Amino acid sequence: MPSSKSDGQMIDLTEWLELSFNEAAGLNSASIVLNDLGQIALDTIMDDGTRGIFLLTPIPEPSLYALMLAGLGALAMVRQRRRF
Repeated sequence: MPSSKSDGQMIDLTEWLELSFNEAAGLNSASIVLNDLGQIALDTIMDDGTRGIFLLTPIPEPSLYALMLAGLGALAMVRQRRRF
């Protein structure tokens, strides 16, 4: 799943996520997959040699809901003005 950086270069988000997670958690991940629901499936090998499989679901920030409500409010105001 490629994405563009601010300097215009393309990066692979799966590869970036795997490197970032390995560095932050100190784990050796076998594979990381991003699915269509925005979830992160992580297959990793723990320090003691055991295998762990995790499904991470990002939680939206409260500001996302505030922006969505503000946008819906603005649409309602525009609709109300056009009605009269």
